Amino acid sequence: MNGKITIGTSIAPINIEDQIFCIQSWLDNGFDVISCNTSEEIEIIKPLCSGMKIEFVEITCELNAIRDKKLPYIHDILMCVWKKTKSIGGFANSDIYLDNITNDLYEFIYKEASKSLLFVRRNEVNNIENIEQLDWKMHFDGIDMFLIDKQFIPSFFDEGFFVQSCWDNFILLKARMQGIQVKELMNPIAFHKKHVQKWSFKTSNILAEKFWLKYFDNKENAFARAMQSFYDILLNECRQVCFLNERLKCLFVINKKSWILKQYIEKQDSLGLTITVEENDNNREKYDYIFYLVKDIKLSPVFCKSVIYTMMRFGCKKLQLGEFYITKINGERHYSNLNKSIELLEYIHEQCEASILVEAQNLVGESRYMAYPIAYKEMDINDSETFRKQTLQGTYYIIPAGIRANRWYEENKGNLCNLKFLGFLDNYKKGYLEQNSILPIEILKRDQEAYVIVASKYYIEEIMKQVQTLTEKNRVINAGFIDFIDSDGTIYYFDINRYKRKYEAIGIKAQGDNSER
Repeated sequence: MNGKITIGTSIAPINIEDQIFCIQSWLDNGFDVISCNTSEEIEIIKPLCSGMKIEFVEITCELNAIRDKKLPYIHDILMCVWKKTKSIGGFANSDIYLDNITNDLYEFIYKEASKSLLFVRRNEVNNIENIEQLDWKMHFDGIDMFLIDKQFIPSFFDEGFFVQSCWDNFILLKARMQGIQVKELMNPIAFHKKHVQKWSFKTSNILAEKFWLKYFDNKENAFARAMQSFYDILLNECRQVCFLNERLKCLFVINKKSWILKQYIEKQDSLGLTITVEENDNNREKYDYIFYLVKDIKLSPVFCKSVIYTMMRFGCKKLQLGEFYITKINGERHYSNLNKSIELLEYIHEQCEASILVEAQNLVGESRYMAYPIAYKEMDINDSETFRKQTLQGTYYIIPAGIRANRWYEENKGNLCNLKFLGFLDNYKKGYLEQNSILPIEILKRDQEAYVIVASKYYIEEIMKQVQTLTEKNRVINAGFIDFIDSDGTIYYFDINRYKRKYEAIGIKAQGDNSER
């Protein structure tokens, strides 16, 4: 083994047993662990970690106008890691569970983190037991674990971000600013049991403004700019890496001649993986995996590795994959807002059929479905067969009064110049926000003229149905389908009915059996 990787964290003094269960998975996988806490917290937590090789480090957490809870700075945790590790260290949220990591995968992670920043996105589960059934969804717009070369740590991230703030939306940008190579590990190893988000958007927005003022001398729309940079780095600069220590034969069956598609197939990062591109082959039994592709899509260089690793690890006989979307705006490629909710992606894929089916010849297991950002479909916002333009005028509310709704408002309020914001709606008086502009949903019975924008990660369908019983359906807008808002207030809305008609007009049907989806 090249060496040990040290992970820093901060165990919270609540729900300690769940965190201990997760951190034990880090220890079982060969990582050293440091937990940075106040002396009062250590007195509570350490006795419950008896027998676990966790090094507790006492730190001082002074309260101030921004940090109103005693939460450690990410930089302070990294500096504790810097003193401990010989080469590679990092940070992970204490409620992240790590799947079984083989020695070869551990070595791969160590090597890829060298002279780089390697990050992992979590997969959301209802229960840890659901992992084996592939019953999880990627958290697309955030990071919960990263590893970095020790040499970068001292001057890397002293920006005032602390645990339970939006540090993850700025860390890739800081790596770019320092010229550090950013990589994403595509092996699904990090899992998180879903719970109500506890971080403060108001505080995170203040930190975002301080960061943007410090480096760009302007704090206007700081959070929106940060998110734009986050997705831009993911799309155009981040290098996806995936471990697969197998020599396999793969057959790609495509339903039409496409030099673009073949080009992406041929660019696969093979590492000894033999890839054959054929449209017809009667000797399919000689291949380990058969990929059925039914339309032009762009494949990540680690597409094959990511799919095969997942199928081998979780025992999938067949796997259907939904694509992620890239939007072309004035000729430039951007990550589409459609990707932010995996539930929304799944709904689109169900309506229009996933375009990729993979069959494993040498596995016995279940048929599964997965949405993972390794296959992409490009769309142009000026394509009237996919998008419709809307210019709204008047007033509007946002529902529910949650973190995602507040975040959507901060990211888009600058371009909604023709609409006056009246406040957040919620079934509860306080919602999850730290402001007073929260109104009861029943107000819609009196105000039938206002638009209602539904901005939620979960339970979108239920919220839409409830709101539509109180006001006209054409006044209710699903924020998940708003892909772009121009500076003049024009909304480009993904019209799933138009997209479905376009899809069906092409006559696309998946090759291979997808009846078990």
